[in-house]
Amino acid sequence: MEPSRETIFYSSIRSFFKTFFVILGIFCALIPIFLISISTSKEKDFGIKNIVSYLPNDSGDKNILPMSSPVILRLNIEGIIGKDHLTQAAIKSQLIESRDGVLKNNRVKGIFIHINTPGGGVTDSDGIYRLLLEYKKLYNVPIYAYVDGLCASGGMYVASSCDKIYSSPTSIVGSVGVIFGPFFNIKDTLNKIGILTETLTQGKDKDTFSPFKKWSENEGEMIEPIIQYMYNRFISIVSAARPKLTIDKLKNEYGAHVFNAQKACEIGYTDGWDVEYNSALRELVKEANIKPDEKYQLVELKPKRAWFNELIKGASNLMKGKITHEIQIGPEKADNFSFIYDPSEYSVK
Repeated sequence: MEPSRETIFYSSIRSFFKTFFVILGIFCALIPIFLISISTSKEKDFGIKNIVSYLPNDSGDKNILPMSSPVILRLNIEGIIGKDHLTQAAIKSQLIESRDGVLKNNRVKGIFIHINTPGGGVTDSDGIYRLLLEYKKLYNVPIYAYVDGLCASGGMYVASSCDKIYSSPTSIVGSVGVIFGPFFNIKDTLNKIGILTETLTQGKDKDTFSPFKKWSENEGEMIEPIIQYMYNRFISIVSAARPKLTIDKLKNEYGAHVFNAQKACEIGYTDGWDVEYNSALRELVKEANIKPDEKYQLVELKPKRAWFNELIKGASNLMKGKITHEIQIGPEKADNFSFIYDPSEYSVK
């Protein structure tokens, strides 16, 4: 019996230490998260939201130069406008911080916008456009855009702030239009399976486009003037920035269609359609009055520890035993009123 008691004893000890070291391991793994979260909160107190990232210039040089060297700031308009870090607030923080820290003393001589977006929310598209115009006017710097993929709808809205727009030969450009919806009505389906719904509202048409009621013949009529206003503003901005794209042509000929790179250039959406990234960058450097023999720095400002915030968010849900997901019908939109290109609705010309 003695050997059996020792086996049970030692087995218990082993189990204890296994549990102890597992808990210790989890604790040690959480220490960096705790420290970084404290660091992040301190940085927020100082208002620093981005870090400077050094990119290769048109000569492939990304060595850090003296603080007296001129700088070209690259802004990335990539993804859906209004989502993640492509918001008016995020771009504003980058523009503000481009005049501070290692970039202070008017080092930024031009902005190079890299575009690959289907567009997005009306508010953020318009906000980013206005921020860029204000920056250009305030600091007297040229702004060039390079499209490498897609520049549609809200992307074209933002690009209208630029002095020049160039694209790669395989890019798609256009889609000057506004979309609101889609909306679905499931009232009849619910009634068929015996489900009744009721919504309490105050105010005429408060439940416009509710999927749980029968729509009237004039459903959404009050929203049409808003969409019309946004559309008229959009085409006016594009036409003012791209003189060949008259309001008449945008309304009656081109509509919300998208075009291949060559066609888009021919009708006036861009200034060059078979352009390499470095060639477009060199054109901006020249316009920024940076001398041919003068070294310059190409930089971008990236949100601090964006990946870490997502990690903490994900870890928090897992620790709570909760995993969430979304089911979405139709194209992803940043808000209900959108300057966004939905490939299922239009053809490329």
